Amino acid sequence: MRIFLTLPLNERHAPWDNVKARQALQSAIDVNAIVKTLYLGTYERAWSALTPGILGYDESLENTNQPDLTHANNLLDELGWVKGQDGIRVKDGQRLTLKYVDGSPNREKRNDIAAMIQQQLKAVGIDVQVNITKDIATVVYQNGEYDLYGNSQVNSDPNALSAFYHTAEPSARPTLPGLSDPQIDQWLEQGAVEKDKDQRANIYHNIQQRINELAVIIPVYIFPYTVAASQTVQGISFDYLGYPLFNDVRIGG
Repeated sequence: MRIFLTLPLNERHAPWDNVKARQALQSAIDVNAIVKTLYLGTYERAWSALTPGILGYDESLENTNQPDLTHANNLLDELGWVKGQDGIRVKDGQRLTLKYVDGSPNREKRNDIAAMIQQQLKAVGIDVQVNITKDIATVVYQNGEYDLYGNSQVNSDPNALSAFYHTAEPSARPTLPGLSDPQIDQWLEQGAVEKDKDQRANIYHNIQQRINELAVIIPVYIFPYTVAASQTVQGISFDYLGYPLFNDVRIGG
């Protein structure tokens, strides 16, 4: 089990419904600097929609998506967003803004991530409006009032990707990125029923590559979840996600 943070982009909101705009964010956000500055080598950087150790994790994505401000600026230029006198881009009279939402309090320095991304994106002309709120249920899941959202995930099997990236049914709660990609849907459905381990892993490799290509999320960090116990503690066990169970724990013999 690995806990990790990804930032899904809300594709239901313009201009982030355009892949070039999302790729501009992908190039403008320096995740390496964020993880190194805030966690001083104690957290790993995340590279994908899955984490190492999960079936189908694609190692080839590691060390990709390095910061490239020139590329980010070129993409935004192509989309017609022009920097104004204050450095923020404007198109058709509208400023280029991004609503960044995360929960409170500042666990794992998540609010600091928001502040760093706010400064990094300002360099390419994006006005990031940070909303740190306790009411995630209403702001994110009910009203969808976000463009980028700090979302923790805990997965033990790659099939968990379906909840985040499979096109939602009309009556279902929309997925966080608002993604609707027929190819990803097909692969997710195949992965859920495939019995051959190697073929299943290949399916999830394809899914991760496609998610990266479409700039659906910004993977940030992998949380170093650690459990320690004294030698006098006996009977401790773990659930399928790796969380400790204390039902039969006792001290001593």
